[in-house]
Amino acid sequence: MRLQGVAAVLVAVALVGLARLSFEGDVFDLLPDDLPQVRGLRVFLEHFSNPGQMVVTVSGEDADVVDNAVRRIALRLDEAGHLAPGGVVDAPPWKKNPADLVEMAAFLSLNRPPVEFQNIFDGMSSVRRSKTLEETLQRLGESVSPAEVALLSNDPYRLVVDAVPDGMGFREGVDGFSNADGTFRVLYVETDAAGRGYREIGRIVDGVIDISTRAVEGLDVVLGFTGEPAFVAGISRAMQRDMALSGGVALVLVGLIFWLCYRRVRPLAALIFLLLLTFAVTLGAAGFIAGNLTAIGAGCAAILIGLSVDYGYFIFEKSRTF
Repeated sequence: MRLQGVAAVLVAVALVGLARLSFEGDVFDLLPDDLPQVRGLRVFLEHFSNPGQMVVTVSGEDADVVDNAVRRIALRLDEAGHLAPGGVVDAPPWKKNPADLVEMAAFLSLNRPPVEFQNIFDGMSSVRRSKTLEETLQRLGESVSPAEVALLSNDPYRLVVDAVPDGMGFREGVDGFSNADGTFRVLYVETDAAGRGYREIGRIVDGVIDISTRAVEGLDVVLGFTGEPAFVAGISRAMQRDMALSGGVALVLVGLIFWLCYRRVRPLAALIFLLLLTFAVTLGAAGFIAGNLTAIGAGCAAILIGLSVDYGYFIFEKSRTF
């Protein structure tokens, strides 16, 4: 009777704990929070990265075909607004909307040395404004770079142009979205996957992959998918699949070996029940203590729990000698 009561308490603990437990793919949850490096990297990624941004790469032998594929994917994803509510970025912002240069200009200007910033400020004053514009016109007439001409046309006071070191921003094909010959392109898909569970993230990633794949049907291109949502979905699903497969195979093998050795049903049922109870209570305790558990951490724990198979068999064998 006492054993049944203990078992009932353990089952209750497991059920309540499992109800509080959530599986995520955040690698940082595996690292110690007391390390300043971990805290610093977490803050950096939180404020200077986009956890909902998915990256789609398109590669092929023909630049025109790759460009066509990129436009198709961007159009299809824009039409399916629920997958990319933040939009799809497939080219530098100033190529589609020059007004977006305002924020970039402010950022680049404010982060320049005080002396250079003062020169920019003085160049826009009423005294030097005309001279600055004349210099820009002269530079427009002498430039042989289409990118520089396009940028200077929308940046007459050279807030952005002069802030780019060594003119590196004007090299053709080097804009962060394609290689020099245009046979490799990148799209940034702004999803709303940030803060969601890995199952929801997986559905978003699957949707982006499905739409992108159907958009390029008939085109000789190769697609790639990466970014934090793709990583979280991939690693969490792989760990979930490995846990389910390894746990199921372990139970089947243990049951088969036990049956071949002893031909007894009742101890076999008891052993399998205790294995399942051990696993459920362990996860339930994790739910009480942590509240969430990464898929990676659960996978490592599953390896250790798998050792209970050997111990269970060993304990049962020893119990027969007493």
